[in-house]
Amino acid sequence: MIFPYANVLPWEDFAIHLRKDQIPALAATVRNISQRRQEEMRTALRLYKAGFVWWRPDGAAYEFTLAALGQRVEQLGLGRAARQARARS
Repeated sequence: MIFPYANVLPWEDFAIHLRKDQIPALAATVRNISQRRQEEMRTALRLYKAGFVWWRPDGAAYEFTLAALGQRVEQLGLGRAARQARARS
């Protein structure tokens, strides 16, 4: 599964990833996360929650989307720097 903003957000800092076959054990999985780790995950989520909110004044989803798309453009070699380098050669 590809998560939204996977290239700009550290999902592992605030989320658990389960395969479909692990869903029946979800309750046990969550119970096995230490209190300290849960607090770390909540703290990290607070840092990034604006990236999931579209409305203003608190939302930053638009900016996160632009950042993710911009990184993808660069990865594909379609960015301004790549175009300029190709034009020079």
